[in-house]
Order: sequence, then C-alpha cells, then structure tokens
Amino acid sequence: MMGNINHRSKPKRGRKSPRGLGVWEQKFSKKLKRHHKQFAKKVFHRLMKKSSTLRTTLKRRSKEYEVEFKISLTEVRELLYKSYGRKCRYCDTKLIVSNMACDHIHPLSLGGNSTLPNLQMICMRCNTRKGPLTDKLFGRLLRWLSRQSTELEKYVLRKLSSRDF
Repeated sequence: MMGNINHRSKPKRGRKSPRGLGVWEQKFSKKLKRHHKQFAKKVFHRLMKKSSTLRTTLKRRSKEYEVEFKISLTEVRELLYKSYGRKCRYCDTKLIVSNMACDHIHPLSLGGNSTLPNLQMICMRCNTRKGPLTDKLFGRLLRWLSRQSTELEKYVLRKLSSRDF
C-alpha cells in the first residue's frame, strides 16, 4: 500500500455562475421559453454574456468619445429584458438575442452620453441604417422615404444597410 499521497483534484473547467444570476434566469425564463422553446437556457446564457460585453463596449467607446458613461450591468440587463421579443421601433423586426443592438438615441459621435435615457435596443439592420443620425433625424428620413416610391425607398434603405456609400 502506498503512503499518504495528496491527490489534488483538477479544477473544474469554466466559471461558477455569479451570484444573482438565478434571479435573472427566473426573470427571463418565461419570455425566452415563449420565443426559443427548448433552447431558452442556452439563449439566456448568450444574453448574460451579451449584457456584460455590451456594458464593457459602452464604457470603452464612451471613454474614446469623452462622454459620460453611467450605466450598471443591472440597468443593461433590464434594458435587454424590456426590449426582448418586442418590435424594433423603426421596423417590424422582432428583437431577439441574435439581432438586437444597443443604440444611442443621440449618437456618441455627436456628444451623446452612455446613460440609460440615451440608450435603446433596436435591430442591427436599423442600427446600421441609422448610423450617426439622431433619433429625430432618422425618424424624419424614414417618414420621408415612406412617401416615396417603393423602389426608391428600398434602394435607399439597402444602401444605408450596406454602408458602401
């Protein structure tokens, strides 16, 4: 028989779930099951990662543009929760984890802050189309386009989406 050998167990892979994540999982559960059925748990984890990444990105970009950054991870998650499954404010696209983007109502490039009243969740396509326009200007552009011929409206929206102008 061997002597006392200290067997160290290998550390578990991955990280432990942060405290309080269960509260968010409960909160999102019903909404995610409605939209994603058996994949709800997987989508939940994507959303939590997206919220963390989003906050970090907002902080970095705010510093680059020298504007105020004041939004907590809880506020980012609340914003995601309120928007999830709703339609984009500019089009009829249903907002889900794979297509939602955080938008500054008054753009960073024009001095807009990264604070809750200046942030909204919209679809990625509209976020690309909106670019550096304010919410009011983009709304005006969309209203003007809706009064044009379908061909012109589609052409301009396609050009705005492609960023090749």
